[in-house]
Amino acid sequence: MEKFKYDARDKAGNSVSGIEQAANRNQVLSKLRQSGLFPINIEEVSGHNIIIKKNKLRLNDNETVFFTRQLSNLLDAGLPLAQALNLLTNQANNPKIKNICSKLYTKISEGGYLWEALGKYPDVFSRAYVGMVRAAEMGGDVESVFSNLADFIERKKEVKDSVISMLIYPVIILLVGMGTVIFLMTFIIPKMVFMFQEGDIALPVITKLLIGASMFLADYWMGLIIFAILILGGLGKIYSQTKNKLILDNFVYKLPLIGEILRKIAFARFCYIVSLLSANGMSILDCLDISRDVLPNKMLKDSVDAIISRVKSGSSFSVSMKQETIFPLVMVDMIAVGEQTGRLEKTLRKVADSFDKQIKEDLRRLLNVLEPMIILFIAFIVGALVAAVLLPIFQFNLQTF
Repeated sequence: MEKFKYDARDKAGNSVSGIEQAANRNQVLSKLRQSGLFPINIEEVSGHNIIIKKNKLRLNDNETVFFTRQLSNLLDAGLPLAQALNLLTNQANNPKIKNICSKLYTKISEGGYLWEALGKYPDVFSRAYVGMVRAAEMGGDVESVFSNLADFIERKKEVKDSVISMLIYPVIILLVGMGTVIFLMTFIIPKMVFMFQEGDIALPVITKLLIGASMFLADYWMGLIIFAILILGGLGKIYSQTKNKLILDNFVYKLPLIGEILRKIAFARFCYIVSLLSANGMSILDCLDISRDVLPNKMLKDSVDAIISRVKSGSSFSVSMKQETIFPLVMVDMIAVGEQTGRLEKTLRKVADSFDKQIKEDLRRLLNVLEPMIILFIAFIVGALVAAVLLPIFQFNLQTF
């Protein structure tokens, strides 16, 4: 008999963990289900040490979409799950996808569940992804879930790509401008210092400050880089602490435009995930618990925890959400209507679509503000450099004549 450590949930949605003795994992699964528990993860224990069998393999969004969409197409064509995975293994040119498909096929062939096999790749398949597959397997509707998952990942990728594409131009301007300034400060200005010194020119204050900054940058650039790395590392460590993370998240979400965009991205993702999970037959408690993990902000996660607590006490989803001021009233009212009409999944999808449209518009507004600000900032810095260099030359010419 071997020992297995398990994580599960009871019918009320509460987390339950423990160690069970059994001949194999399938026996543990049977025991847990007989006890009314819903298994999430099962790991073999050796002595007092847990054998971690999770893989560190990673896929980018394009690779994850390809795997999910291809599997969806094969299942829609009527192929059994094991055969579809085997076909993907043979057809995939990407070695990472081929490796994952091969492992999944082996697991399914042995009689295991797909969601358990997917759970071995936490860096590839999120908890929401695994949760949706689990609900679909339990409900016997695996074919449709992968199409929905592919849509969700593509949707998330589209928002991410929109942000990146809109920021490329201002970022390039900023990098080129700052690169020019650093080049002038490091290589050009120090050479001009000797000319000013030999000419015995009375230097203006701005020129003296420029020369001092230039010499400091040229002499201590390596130390400045190390100092910047240490500062960033220290800030990262400070941010990792729960209290500081909550303070910073609250500050970021209150920033004009940027904070509004980040909130809407989080709201859209939250509504879409709850919609998908609910459509696959999961209880609202499980939907909220899983969707909480996709939220990037500690303040939002705490709000969802509070909603879960109220729902467990018998309150409705919309009434529980209304008590959390971070969620917009329009969103809460739409969810309330969805609950009353029994169309919560479709209502949440519409809310997510509405937020996506607002995000694109807000990104355009942000870009319209950022571009002139960056150009003016670079122009001011370069203008100050030019003035600091030319003023002593003008003074020297005036003294000569």
